[in-house]
Amino acid sequence: MTIKKKIKVILKMLFTKKFYNYRHKSLIYLIYYKLEINIKCVALRLKNLKLFFIPTKHLIAAHLYRKISIYLKTIKQEHLLFGGALLGVIRNQNACAGSAKDLDIAIIINSKDRNKFLNKLKNYFYNCPIKINNDFNSIHLNFIKYHYYIDIAFILKKKNKTEYLHYSSAPYPEKITLRKKDIYPLKNKKLYYENCFVPNNSNQLLNLLFKKKWRKPHRKRQLYL
Repeated sequence: MTIKKKIKVILKMLFTKKFYNYRHKSLIYLIYYKLEINIKCVALRLKNLKLFFIPTKHLIAAHLYRKISIYLKTIKQEHLLFGGALLGVIRNQNACAGSAKDLDIAIIINSKDRNKFLNKLKNYFYNCPIKINNDFNSIHLNFIKYHYYIDIAFILKKKNKTEYLHYSSAPYPEKITLRKKDIYPLKNKKLYYENCFVPNNSNQLLNLLFKKKWRKPHRKRQLYL
């Protein structure tokens, strides 16, 4: 039995059923959660001193981006930044936009190859649960250790265009269609000092995802590296 499971057994014995069921909303849990994550991130800060003072979620995003990008390059899977990660890089923040609540990337793939890719991903990240979203248009790769997930969208190859279908709610529209020249050739940028790929026409993709209000950060506190 793991330490976490032992703690759950003890909590069930100590507290009422109502308190236990809603424990994640309690002040005690929130303090424990922040303390646990900060302790786990000490090693990450020491490993990369350039990122020593950045907020915890950005630190985790940087670590996991390096981890997933190395893997995708190993299996020769085309990929690029998406959503908030692309937004932050094109704003020249060199980091995910906002608080980096998750890490958005996209892979370029034929629809018939999605299951094959998913199986490879499950085998490599075997400790990380995977949630398939909305008719297989994207997946959440959940890194339980850091209470963090990578949102992987699928950009589907077509004969004369590259199309990304999204059936989620805001902030993204239901369907996005991109021309091949909007994607290729992929360009090199930096995300947390790591090499990354972005679309040839990043502005067009961001216009489709966030309308034209994306150019200026809308939050008071933004991260620039």
